[in-house]
Amino acid sequence: MGPSIGCGRNGEERSALMTGDRQPEHIEGNASPVQEGVIDSLERHWALVVLDDGQRLDWPRDRLPPDASEGMVVELSLHEPVASGAPPEEGIWEGTVEAEAQARCSQATVRLGSQRLHWPAAGRLVPDQPVIVRMQVDPDATDQRRRQVEDLVNDLFG
Repeated sequence: MGPSIGCGRNGEERSALMTGDRQPEHIEGNASPVQEGVIDSLERHWALVVLDDGQRLDWPRDRLPPDASEGMVVELSLHEPVASGAPPEEGIWEGTVEAEAQARCSQATVRLGSQRLHWPAAGRLVPDQPVIVRMQVDPDATDQRRRQVEDLVNDLFG
């Protein structure tokens, strides 16, 4: 893989080399390690995920983590692919970085199927680079959010 384009701490463009290692590797640099959201609803083939920044994503149900259900808090993280042609795993969706990632240091756009997911702080992302978006359920954050909602309901109607 060739040089990647990313952003330095002050927003200046910088160049770095990506490793040729095909081990699953979290994409480092300034990339936001996770984006959080909630599984809002489960449809026939899709799970509607609403991210904390307001983005909506239709995630294929057959690629959900096994412990995912409506109302669960999930974390999405970017990783380099392990090997091309490998069968899809639960909680994994392969995508690509769109070319505009090179032009903007504040965020990159990751294409997942026909959808686009804006990823803050692009870091070491290469235009047209294949990436994996990994979804993991966060049971502790789910419990915390449910308690917050219960407290709000009790404050309003208690």
